[in-house]
Amino acid sequence: MKRNQLISKTTGQSIGPFLNMLYLSINLVILCLIALIPRPVWAHGVELLRSDPPVGAVLTAPPKRVTAWFNEELQSGESTLKVFDKDGMQVDQGNGGVDLNDPQHASLVVDLPVLAEGAYRVEWRAVLLDGDASDGEFTFYVGALAATKSATGMQSGDLPGSSPGVSRGWMFAIATILVIGLTGGIMLRFRKQRTSR
Repeated sequence: MKRNQLISKTTGQSIGPFLNMLYLSINLVILCLIALIPRPVWAHGVELLRSDPPVGAVLTAPPKRVTAWFNEELQSGESTLKVFDKDGMQVDQGNGGVDLNDPQHASLVVDLPVLAEGAYRVEWRAVLLDGDASDGEFTFYVGALAATKSATGMQSGDLPGSSPGVSRGWMFAIATILVIGLTGGIMLRFRKQRTSR
């Protein structure tokens, strides 16, 4: 007996088309899950190893520069490092890029003027030699006032221009619900068509 001619014991109808629809639905779910995998996971992925000042640091004196170290060699023309104040104004010297004094070319550096007390957001864009890129940010604080705000829970997302965006977990959950709903609707419609014949 061929696969498409399997007969249901309860309804006496062919269940081959149902199996085909189930197989198609499973493949659709798998394709959707693959599409949700972020591109950097497929590639090597750029990872911020450490920074100076450290992520979330509270400093008593303003730093003269910001340096960020990564896990791979970076393209010097494309990778950037910028520093913004709490109002979203860029406050660095505009020279942020790959540190050419680093023999591995795996760090970014930017010079700073004398910074006032407050919270600062560092934005980085790291582009690997093969063109894969990642963006990220972190904050640091200068002075006693900044330390107080840090202690009360001020986070990177509280600074202007810093948005956490939609979590991939939520996107995955919504996509899964949509796919399951669509698959269930198609299967229900198929069953109704089969029983009305």
